[in-house]
Order: sequence, then C-alpha cells, then structure tokens
Amino acid sequence: MASRAQRYSYSSYGNAAVRASVARPERQQRPGIRVVPGRGRKTQQVEALSPFAVNLFKVVVAIAIILAALLAARVAVLVSTVQSMQAIEAVQSDIEIATAQGNELEIQHSVLASPERIATEAAALGMYEPENVTHITVTLPAHEVYNADGTLTFFGTIETVENAAAATF
Repeated sequence: MASRAQRYSYSSYGNAAVRASVARPERQQRPGIRVVPGRGRKTQQVEALSPFAVNLFKVVVAIAIILAALLAARVAVLVSTVQSMQAIEAVQSDIEIATAQGNELEIQHSVLASPERIATEAAALGMYEPENVTHITVTLPAHEVYNADGTLTFFGTIETVENAAAATF
C-alpha cells in the first residue's frame, strides 16, 4: 500500500526508482494526417441537388405559404360571418319577443280602456253619471304676464285667468 501511495504521489521530489517502476502505456503510432485542399463535405452534398430542384422546392414552399395565408383569411371571414349571423338571430329573437309583448299590451289596453269596464269600475267605487251636464267655456285674456327676464310666468297667467273667470260668473 505504501508503494501505491508513492507511485501516485504528486511530489516531483519523490523516489526516482519508484517513478521509473510505474509502467506507462505505450503509445501507438498514428498514421500521419494529410490535408488535401479543396471543397468540404457540405458543398459536395449541396451539389448533389440540381439548382432547378432547389428553386422548384423554394417555389413550392412559397406557394404553400401563400395558400396557408389565404386559407387562414378565409377561415377568419367565415368566423366573422357566423358571429354576425348569431348576433342578427339574437336581435331578431329580441324583436319577436318585443312584438309579442307589444301585442299583449295592446290587448290589455283595449280591455282596460273599454267604456263598459270603466263604467263598471266607477260604479264599484261609488261614482255615477250626473243627470244634467253643464259646459263651461273659458276665454283666456288677450295678454300674458311675463317675468322680468322675459319668460312667461305661470302663476301670473293663472291669476289673470282666475280673475277673468270670477268676473264672468
């Protein structure tokens, strides 16, 4: 164990015999590398395809992109159309509902405004028709009463009408 520790020691001042006894693996002789000037592998692979084939591939890809864009635009237009149609159907159903409610209100109005019903309700409340009817004709004075700022005053005009009515009776 001690010899192993010495063999792997990091000290350069260690025992020379121990260092010599450490077997180093033999290096095998590699063949020399020879550099040949010329084109690389990538250039040879690209040359395997003709320029016509490369250009044709580019045209096909461009046409595919244009078709994809056109189809996407068509889908967007169709989606917009469907949404508009749904909105129109919703508004039409609202119109139908409002028309039905309006018809019901017209029926209720005709029932509630009928003179027979009004006479029946009035009798139930203790009201009756008078035996003689007197009509009063009120003539308004020729002048109106205005405020200081030039607007027509309601109370002054009413007082004038009351005074004219009191003078008539």
